[in-house]
Amino acid sequence: MSALNRARRLLDQPAPDVIPGQLAADVPARPAPVCDVPQPDHTGRIRPYPCGHRCSAHAPWALAGQPEPQPGPGLPDGAWTTPSPINDSRVHDARAVASGKRRSNPAAYRAAQAAVRPDQNGQTR
Repeated sequence: MSALNRARRLLDQPAPDVIPGQLAADVPARPAPVCDVPQPDHTGRIRPYPCGHRCSAHAPWALAGQPEPQPGPGLPDGAWTTPSPINDSRVHDARAVASGKRRSNPAAYRAAQAAVRPDQNGQTR
């Protein structure tokens, strides 16, 4: 019997009910959160707070006599596209690469030297 025929025969057999080392564990369903305050008058949605799960009647803002906070505007447009102040250090990096204090490949080293080398007029590029 060839290895291919043996593999086909093994694949045609049904899988065993219990695989050794892979017992199925009964995972209990996560219970719905309940209000941590032991008073009977619960209203609204239950939300997690630092003091525990609370309903709208027992939430910290309700106990302080404040109105329910409304969702805010969120992050401003372009919050992730604002320029970083790290980009201001490119001039110093080019000088460090050109002086040899910072390692780089030869092409970056030559480009940094050309960027910080003064022209014939005495000005930098």
